[in-house]
Amino acid sequence: MRLERKYKIYRKIKMKTRKNRDKKGYKKGDKKGYKKGVQKGVQKNICPLFWTSLIFATNMFAAFFAGLYFYSLLFACLTITSLVVHTECNIWTNLVDKLAISAIFFYGLFRVCHKGYCKVWLNLGIIITFLFCVWVYLWGYLTNQYVFSKESSEKWHIIMHIIGSVGHHGIILL
Repeated sequence: MRLERKYKIYRKIKMKTRKNRDKKGYKKGDKKGYKKGVQKGVQKNICPLFWTSLIFATNMFAAFFAGLYFYSLLFACLTITSLVVHTECNIWTNLVDKLAISAIFFYGLFRVCHKGYCKVWLNLGIIITFLFCVWVYLWGYLTNQYVFSKESSEKWHIIMHIIGSVGHHGIILL
């Protein structure tokens, strides 16, 4: 008896939500291109950081074609986590992204320490890009500038994506 009553209430609610909709679930009077619940003219803007996160895919492909499959896997993880963080940022996605960044940092450090003894100019470029990223992130964190500034954080974050990617391309070339 109780179950039948719950079913009737559920069916009543469901019928109310179907009001003013055609068979496919589109709102009546809307153009057929609009899906259920999406209003006309509403478009979610995607952050530019989402697009600059795709720069890490170039590192993934470069590492793959250089035969560095583990490094390529790490960059695939970083690309995915960075895309997720720049669309839906919360504490857990941010933590997973920081783990991917740390894994790439330590593996890059390992490669520089073991392979970087013969190419002096390339090593110098790698060190400069590394120090730039550390400066922008850590000094910015301590002083509320650069990546942590309210006015220009997006710009500095984009620059950090690009410089970090260039530095890791140098590590791949070692």
